[in-house]
Amino acid sequence: SLLVPWLILRGDKTGMLFGTLLFNIISIIDGCDGEIARLKFLQSKLGAWLDTSVDMFIVILFFATLPFGLYKMYQSAVYPVLGVLTILLLIYNIVILYIVSNKYSSTGQLYSMGLILAEMISGKPIWSKLFKVLLNLGKRDLYATIFMLFGLTGYPEVMFLLIFFGVLIYAIVISLSIGKIKKAMLLKNNNS
Repeated sequence: SLLVPWLILRGDKTGMLFGTLLFNIISIIDGCDGEIARLKFLQSKLGAWLDTSVDMFIVILFFATLPFGLYKMYQSAVYPVLGVLTILLLIYNIVILYIVSNKYSSTGQLYSMGLILAEMISGKPIWSKLFKVLLNLGKRDLYATIFMLFGLTGYPEVMFLLIFFGVLIYAIVISLSIGKIKKAMLLKNNNS
């Protein structure tokens, strides 16, 4: 996993190519461990939480190194600035999902947490639909494959802009729905 940021930080097309390819391979392999645990009835809340936490660390590491690799590649200061903003927004999104997870979910999977959040904001149909689309695009296997394709075709800057705008829209939807989220959490606490 730590080879991915090193490849990305090289700041050249070869590093981007192999970094995104390796990120995709890691994503595929990582998807297997949870499935194996479930098939063998060895899943646990701690295991799911650890798996999700390690996944998020790898994703954040990838997202954090990509703008600096692009900076080395293109010498444009816009990439590190947007990169820092992307990481801050990503952390915000993850914190909200974990808060929702602790209140409503028995799994540690971010997708499950996102579905719960989407259900909580269902009173705003446009935002709810947009959020569900982003949730599906936010499945790591899908976006890792998309990133790999951009890496293979030599367009890592487009990959980064997709990351930035996806994380930004996700944060906007969550922020606009925070009142509904709080209300749902209060209702759950009062019913408990």
